[in-house]
Amino acid sequence: MRKRLDIRTNSSTIGIWDPAHERQVVDSLRAEATAGRLFFIETSADGSYEAVIYVDEQPDPDCLSLYTPSDREFLIESQSGRLIAGGLEDFVGSTEQITSEKDQFEISAGRYALQFYELSEEIGDKPVDDELDNRLRTHLGSADYDYYLSKFRGLPWGGILIAAAIISLFTRIWALSAGLFAIWIAYLVVRSRIEAADLRFQEIAKRVDAFHKQYPWFIYVLRRVADDENIEGGWLKL
Repeated sequence: MRKRLDIRTNSSTIGIWDPAHERQVVDSLRAEATAGRLFFIETSADGSYEAVIYVDEQPDPDCLSLYTPSDREFLIESQSGRLIAGGLEDFVGSTEQITSEKDQFEISAGRYALQFYELSEEIGDKPVDDELDNRLRTHLGSADYDYYLSKFRGLPWGGILIAAAIISLFTRIWALSAGLFAIWIAYLVVRSRIEAADLRFQEIAKRVDAFHKQYPWFIYVLRRVADDENIEGGWLKL
């Protein structure tokens, strides 16, 4: 089983836990993690983190070659047959804040070893984005790749217009600033309509989106373990 999620947080910490254990008074989050009732990651930033969760299933090795694994597996338990991935504010909060039922996924009740993977910043001595671009070109074919980039990047008129409008705003040239903002909005509308009418671009854009979904920021792999297998709980700080 695999599930794709956008894990959101306003507390710079995301986690996975059994929803039957949430919204309870706890003495220590680290104690909960050590006991296997919670696995959390201190991300050092709020926001949304794309993730794919695999349960008793392994990601493609070629995909994992772009990721850095955690140095060990972590225990996570589910007595209810469900787990949820979300911001840690919903593990301790008295009311739902940022997660919902769509962030839950069903599993067989029991103990699991969780292996965490983070998309690497570099592969060898090159940025991982370079490798992703090479894979995207292979995935699309050179002709479609070049066509997509020519349409996606286009001429930098949008950036030039918004930069000029902001400069005019700060220099208090109100009429010019208002005019540039209006032209910028009109430019975006016209460009979106042109792209919508370009069926080739739309088809390639769907393939690009599907490609990028194969490489989320985080990957979690859960494997079922026996009651007597020695797996310790814990947490990570990125």
